[in-house]
Amino acid sequence: EIRTKGTKGDGRPWRVGIEEPTPGRRDIRRSVSLGDRAMATSGGYRNYFEKEGKRYTHTIDPRTGRPINHRLASVSIVADRCMDADALATAMMVLGPRDGHDFAVTHKLAALFIVRGRAGFIEKATPSFSKLFSTQGGLHMKIFVATFAVFAVAIVAMALGVILGNRRL
Repeated sequence: EIRTKGTKGDGRPWRVGIEEPTPGRRDIRRSVSLGDRAMATSGGYRNYFEKEGKRYTHTIDPRTGRPINHRLASVSIVADRCMDADALATAMMVLGPRDGHDFAVTHKLAALFIVRGRAGFIEKATPSFSKLFSTQGGLHMKIFVATFAVFAVAIVAMALGVILGNRRL
């Protein structure tokens, strides 16, 4: 759980990492600028044990009294208050990837769900989460477009050089 306020000494916003939910590792999957908000992440990738090939997490589903058993690896919630983010992240973790995501969308929660897929992790962001951090996602598109433009100019320049120089490729 974390709460940020204001900016760093150089005026840039504080950036907070959301971990890749891989056991035994501490890699950042995504980073976000929270502004004057809080974020909490709940997951079953650190506190768990395996017995006879089955994973048991520390999160107990109060409906069954047993550890949760689904593919949701972690969920991060952004809220104004840290205690709200923490409680909601745990609740979404209990509900699981489908019911938790549906609840978060219905209640307009800013949530990022990271689900275990067959070939790796799949992100499911709620519209409220995407709206908060859409400008950060747009940065990747700007970099892609700029890179594409540079390569396009280089290819056109090489083609003109070949054509005007009467050389074969």
